[in-house]
Amino acid sequence: MSNVAQPRDDRLVQWAGRNFARFALENNISCVPVDEPEEQNFDEVHGIFEDLFDRVVLPDYEIDDIEEPAVLDCGYGKGQWLEGILKTNDDAWCVGVDIYTGSGNSDEESDEENDDDRLVQYEKKRWNLNVSFRTSRDPDLRPETFHLINSRVLTDGINSSRWPEYVRELKNLLKPGGWLQMVEVHCLFQSDSGRSAPFLERWWQYYQDTMTRMGKDPRVFSRLGNLMRDAG
Repeated sequence: MSNVAQPRDDRLVQWAGRNFARFALENNISCVPVDEPEEQNFDEVHGIFEDLFDRVVLPDYEIDDIEEPAVLDCGYGKGQWLEGILKTNDDAWCVGVDIYTGSGNSDEESDEENDDDRLVQYEKKRWNLNVSFRTSRDPDLRPETFHLINSRVLTDGINSSRWPEYVRELKNLLKPGGWLQMVEVHCLFQSDSGRSAPFLERWWQYYQDTMTRMGKDPRVFSRLGNLMRDAG
């Protein structure tokens, strides 16, 4: 497993009829598809978060009061969260960081084509979040740069040992008084009737065991509060 490699392009590889980011598979990082069906899953998950939180920015931080806020989204995926920011803050400077920046439907798409297809304007940066931001030469990923940072659904991408440093680095990227919000999922499966669903429970146990063998922490959701407090 690689902790230091960085993706240089958005090359794809097909397996079982689905498209995956080649770099992610080769380095055991976020081994989930990046194609149109997965984009639909992102839409559904984003909709669930909107229903749960009823807002894009979680309570106690008024981004609307900031002139030209600087916003970073780690693991931006399809960009739904950033689109929500820009709908109400069209003067915001938004940056999305992810291991893959393409659309996931063709291995021949160029970055320029993907940029032209964007419905809203935010900067896309390709970055392996298992690598320290301190090694980046990007002037936009420097300490005290952002008013607001969002990080969510990265459990299957970030190595278990990386989480404490990752949270500290996000805190350092914030301007004084800035806001960091993090969301990870704890999957509890049940049927519509509320009864247990043994086959889903077995699948989830298998998935957790696989993540653990790959060096991920399937229960990092329970650690986020302490990690953020430890980071200050």
